[in-house]
Order: sequence, then structure tokens, then C-alpha cells
Amino acid sequence: VQTCALPIFTSISAMSASRFVVAYEDKAGLLSRAGTAIMGDVSGTTITYGSEKVFNSGDTDYVSASALSASKFAVAYDDTLLQVGRAVIGSINAPSVETNQASGVTYSGATLNGNITNTGGEDCSERGFLYRIKGSNTWTEQMTSGRFGTGSFSQAVSGLSPETTYEFKARASNSSAGSGEGSVLTFATAAAPAKPAPAQPPSGP
Repeated sequence: VQTCALPIFTSISAMSASRFVVAYEDKAGLLSRAGTAIMGDVSGTTITYGSEKVFNSGDTDYVSASALSASKFAVAYDDTLLQVGRAVIGSINAPSVETNQASGVTYSGATLNGNITNTGGEDCSERGFLYRIKGSNTWTEQMTSGRFGTGSFSQAVSGLSPETTYEFKARASNSSAGSGEGSVLTFATAAAPAKPAPAQPPSGP
């Protein structure tokens, strides 16, 4: 169940067999009657909602939503404040992702850091990192599945080589539009600790 203070002029449209969009006037207060849309995903008898998106912050009446595809929809409404009819397009895009500097770097591991700045219109289904020795051709992928909104995330990696420069980038994906990646950053692992000298046998008879 998704609730808001007082939704009126509610309109719903199916985008696929398992996804729909709801648009409405969110009458949260006397001065707040914003036009708002939200997407729902259906699994069996369970509905999971994404985040509410405001498409008109002013007084909004007579809202009507219509799906154009599985990732795009149109909303028509009465912009009461300006007394004009308007229409907007809503769409799902690939997420926007930042790569942040690595932390906790040792001779064999590091913590990789990233940030989802925009989900693209629906919660991300996967997030994580790709890393490799700088100059090599193959990325090692370390991803986590789930439902993720905007915000920072981190993952620890281990088994790295001492005194080696690595490059890495953050990645996040949603099910409708695919993956977004951050820029490539680098870090260098530390030198391995010196091994203790072997114990010497006692001298003398």
C-alpha cells in the first residue's frame, strides 16, 4: 500500500503486465496541491512502489496518465495556478553514478566507494564496482542485487597485489534502462609487511 496525505484526481495506466504508473494531485495541505506520479511493480499479489516524483509543484487538477511503453508515459493535467492545460513525459533512464576515492587501502585490500545520484526513474536493481590492475584488459566485477535508491555505497575488495596501482569505477543498473557508470579512479596498494627473520638456534654446546 502506498499512502499520501490526500490524493485526488487519481489516474492509473498499465505500462506492462507487471508495472503501472499512478498520477494524482497530492493535496498534502491547503497550499500544496502538487501533481505527482509514482510507479508500481507487481509480483504475484505484492505491489512495490518507487519514489514519488512531482511533475508540477503548483495547484494541479484533472490529472490523466497514459503509458506509451514499458519505460515511458505521458501525463496531462490542468495547471490551475496559470489556468492552462499541460502535458509532460515521464521516462525511466539509466542511473547516474559517481565514483568516489577508495579508502582503507592496505597491501592486499581496499574499500571502494560510489554514489547513486539519480536512479533514472525507478529503484536500482543492482549496484557495485568494477576494478582491475591499471593497464590490464579485464575488469573484475563485484555487484550486489536488491532495491537501491539514491545515496552512497561501498564495497570491500581483497586479494590484491602489494605495491600495485588499480583502477576502478562504480556501476548501478535498473531493470528498464540498463547501467550507468561513474568515472574511473585509481589507488595504489601499500608494500607488504616485512617477514620476521627466522629464529636462530642457540649457540654453544
